[in-house]
Amino acid sequence: MNGVATIIGKIGLFFAVVTFAVLAQGLVTRKYTEGQYLSWSGDDALEMLEYFAITVTIVVVAVPEGLPCCDFESCVCYEEDDE
Repeated sequence: MNGVATIIGKIGLFFAVVTFAVLAQGLVTRKYTEGQYLSWSGDDALEMLEYFAITVTIVVVAVPEGLPCCDFESCVCYEEDDE
C-alpha cells in the first residue's frame, strides 16, 4: 500500500511542476506577443503568484498522501510511568 501511495505522490508532484510551467509559459508568451516582454506590472506578479498558489495546492493535496514522512512500523511510542 505504501508503494502505491508513493507513486501517487510522485505523480502529483510531477503534475504540479508541469502545471506551473505551462501556466507561466502562457503568461510569458502572452507578454511576448503583446510586445511587453520586458515590462512587468504588479498585476503580472499577482497572476504569477496565483499560478504558484495553484501549484502549492496540488502539492499539498498529493504529496502528504503519497510520500509519508514517517514509517509507522519503525516509530516507537513511549508512555510515561506514574512513578
